[in-house]
Amino acid sequence: MYLSLYCNKAVQEKQERISKAVRRIGKVCLNYNVRGVSRILNQRYDSYLSKCGLTSVQFSILSSIISYDAISINDLALMLSMDRTTLSRNLKAIEEKGYVCEVTDRDRRSRKLKITDAGLIAVEQAIPLWKKAQHEAMMLAGPFNYVPLLTYLKKFIHNSRKKLA
Repeated sequence: MYLSLYCNKAVQEKQERISKAVRRIGKVCLNYNVRGVSRILNQRYDSYLSKCGLTSVQFSILSSIISYDAISINDLALMLSMDRTTLSRNLKAIEEKGYVCEVTDRDRRSRKLKITDAGLIAVEQAIPLWKKAQHEAMMLAGPFNYVPLLTYLKKFIHNSRKKLA
C-alpha cells in the first residue's frame, strides 16, 4: 500500500512538472498556435464553402490550378506547401466531381492537371461564399491586425521555401 502511494505521488509530481512545462510551450510555440488558428479558420471557411460542395482545401487547390493552363502535381504541391499524399487525397475528390482532369505533356513523361468547365463553375459559385468567410476571418484577426498578419505569413512562407530550395 505504501509503495503504491509513493509511486502514485511520484507519478503525480512528474505529471505536474511536465504539465507546467507543456503549458509554457503552448504559450510560446509558433507551431502549436498556428495549428490552432488553422483549425479555426478551416472550420469557418469550410462551413461557408460546404454550401457549394467544396472544402477550403479543395477551393485552394482549384484556385491554384485555375492560375495555370496546366500544372504538374509536384509544382502544385510546392505552391500550396502541401505534401504529395495529402494533395493526392484531395485531388481524388475533386477529380471524381469532374472539376479537374489530367493532361499529359507532349513527351508523355509527366502528367499535369487542368481545370474543367465544371471546376470553373464550382469556383465561380464558391467565390461569394469565400468572400463571406474571408470577411469573418478578417474581423477575427482585427481590422488593424489583418494586413500585418498576412504580410508576416507570406514572408514566412517565402523564407521557408528559399531554405528548402
